[in-house]
Amino acid sequence: MTLGSSRAVLVTGGGTGIGAAVARQLTEAGDQVAILGRRAGLLAAVAASTGAVDVVCDVSDAGQVSAAVSSVAGRFGRLDGLVLNAGVMVAGGISDLSLADWDALVAVNLTGAFLVARAALPFDPRVDVRRSDADAAP
Repeated sequence: MTLGSSRAVLVTGGGTGIGAAVARQLTEAGDQVAILGRRAGLLAAVAASTGAVDVVCDVSDAGQVSAAVSSVAGRFGRLDGLVLNAGVMVAGGISDLSLADWDALVAVNLTGAFLVARAALPFDPRVDVRRSDADAAP
């Protein structure tokens, strides 16, 4: 699909920064956009200014992700694209990072992307989720 052909796109971390800017560009191009994030007020502001659908969701929580992705796919009828933008950071160097900080970084920045991508697969009409990697040709 080309930009502006009314894709259904889910953007994580859509309440601020890059996620909000991507949501703005996609909606201006005519795409249906849902933005996910943890902060309802920021999401609502972006949704109000872009026409995106806002969904409060902590991407590090598998249950919340499953519910959010199902809700968005139900609303749009499919999902054509993901922008896996949600992320957190902790100021300082590695010697300043606690194990709890590290766990939070990994949970949002890595596991969150995995959870959203995995939850979205059944709603992408181009993906056959019945096929496993074991079925792939060498």
